[in-house]
Amino acid sequence: MTLKFGLNVHGGCIVRGHTVSLDGLEKMRADAVRMAVRILQIWGIILGYADASFADIKPERLSSMGYVVIINNGAVSWRSTRTPLVTLSAAESEVVALSAATQEAVYLRKLANELGFTQTSPTTLYEDCTAAVALSKENRFRNRSKHIALRWSFVSERQHPSVGDIQVISVSRKIMLADIFASSRPAASFIPFRDSLLGRTS
Repeated sequence: MTLKFGLNVHGGCIVRGHTVSLDGLEKMRADAVRMAVRILQIWGIILGYADASFADIKPERLSSMGYVVIINNGAVSWRSTRTPLVTLSAAESEVVALSAATQEAVYLRKLANELGFTQTSPTTLYEDCTAAVALSKENRFRNRSKHIALRWSFVSERQHPSVGDIQVISVSRKIMLADIFASSRPAASFIPFRDSLLGRTS
């Protein structure tokens, strides 16, 4: 559903014939983000998010990267750091972040199984870079991408039917929880992301 907004003379907004303040509009937006994020979080299942911000660290031109792993609607493992190497494209920086998230997810799956919480389906890792997702799904290594083949092969291997414990899915940046570990965000989107990571439902 698309809502059309129009400014009125008092600095508020008209939504379907009703006037709301700008603060109310920000609250509506934050609530919508919370709802979208919550749809992706299934009770009792390990979920992961991985993200990177390409060449944003000067002067080295390293990339910021981060991931978060969620169990039972709360973050249990997360990381925000620099990539260990200078990446040559945004897709490559996402590959580095996704590789780190995959390693953490595999470890947590083993730990959960040892503790008696059997994971019966592949762990879903959400990624907002379609090029990185395409590399994982179709193993598209060409002359231009072979420099990341070794790092990426781990993620691809974990998705192969013979292993099948990881599943990478493309998701919009609007609900990419790991984005707050890799880049700055305005309060309107940072706060609902923070609350989701802390397991707050209100």
